[in-house]
Amino acid sequence: DGERIGSAGGDGICQVSGRADGGLVVNFSGHSGPVLSVRYLDAMTLASAGVDQTVRLWDGADGKLRRTLDNHVGVVNDIALGPVGADGIRDRIITIGEDRTVRLWQPRIGRMVRFTKLDVPPRCIAWPKDGHMVFVGGEDGVVRQFDIDDGLKVIGQMEGGIGRIHEMMLDPRGDRMLVAGERGFKVIPIAN
Repeated sequence: DGERIGSAGGDGICQVSGRADGGLVVNFSGHSGPVLSVRYLDAMTLASAGVDQTVRLWDGADGKLRRTLDNHVGVVNDIALGPVGADGIRDRIITIGEDRTVRLWQPRIGRMVRFTKLDVPPRCIAWPKDGHMVFVGGEDGVVRQFDIDDGLKVIGQMEGGIGRIHEMMLDPRGDRMLVAGERGFKVIPIAN
């Protein structure tokens, strides 16, 4: 709703703060190690991913754990949110982990839909609003493009040229992406 901010940290605790005053709204804990990523599924549901190899869904109002997704067998590095459906619900997320997998989930029912294994650990992920493809930045400095509708099949890759990729941001227009790595950053055009 734009009034709350979700955050997470190395202590394994996630929290929701008020945007206006920064005051704490709720703490939630349950991860047994550092939390590396937190995202809002909707105005009152957060997803968090951590070193404990789990993705957890939380109630943003009271901090209660709703569900744990635990199919990863390594640290979960990042979470990407699928587009909001016609019903106003975001029904898919993708997670990436040190187990070298990219996993597509239906988080509200706790179902892993499919996964694919990579040759290198994925570090970050970006999912454009159209929802048909996703980009994954790897340890090897390559950005891989996956087709969501075709079994998470790799359909292209782009050399980042900046070493290990740490973060990616999509331009709102959808025609380019900012990729940041160990040797700086680069703007990469995206073919539609």
